[in-house]
Amino acid sequence: MIKNNKVLVIIPARGGSKGIVGKNIKPLNGKPLIEYSIEVAKKSQYVDNIVVSTDCEKIENISILLGSDVIKRPDFLAKDDSLVVDSIKYTLENLDEKFDFILLLEPTSPMRTVELIDSCIEKLLIDDVECVATFCETEIPPDRIWKMENDKIKTFLADATPWLPRQKLEKGYQLNGLVYGMKTNIFLNRDKGLKILTNNITPIITKKEISIDIDNIIDFKLVELLMKEDK
Repeated sequence: MIKNNKVLVIIPARGGSKGIVGKNIKPLNGKPLIEYSIEVAKKSQYVDNIVVSTDCEKIENISILLGSDVIKRPDFLAKDDSLVVDSIKYTLENLDEKFDFILLLEPTSPMRTVELIDSCIEKLLIDDVECVATFCETEIPPDRIWKMENDKIKTFLADATPWLPRQKLEKGYQLNGLVYGMKTNIFLNRDKGLKILTNNITPIITKKEISIDIDNIIDFKLVELLMKEDK
């Protein structure tokens, strides 16, 4: 709790995964992947409750053992094309307790820190912003991104100047999925659609080194190696 405001962490973790079978509970340096998200949320001085949203009994059992509550999601919210935003809404509707703030922590981003979580919560309350999300700098500047049109290659931005030195090009930023945070009433009353957050996002800029989102086995091995080197 922070200044009498209750904070909920939601961790969406469905059982199906095509890139890595059983990804959310696959052992990463000896611990199930989801444990990193539950563990770091438990360390926060502000988080009041942690809820895992899942359709998978194995994920449910592991999450409970790790000290998290679980909301079982129905099958229609556990398909490949199901939206996380719908799972968040379903989770909130099936909780007896009410919370002032929500943090979304995806289990595929295990390198986030408790300091990052707490700074996002503080930003929401102290600066009184609608929502926050973590970003990192893109690997290449936007001017150097290209696209294909009718078998022709052209710059993604119409007025791009890809030939300038990198130092003279404008930086780009991308969502890295480490933390999404919002006021609960803002989430419940926002315009419906694909988006989790509103258009008025306050960015929290993080290092690239902790921004890896595990999508395939190469990502998994890279995170495993980086974590070992940090010890």
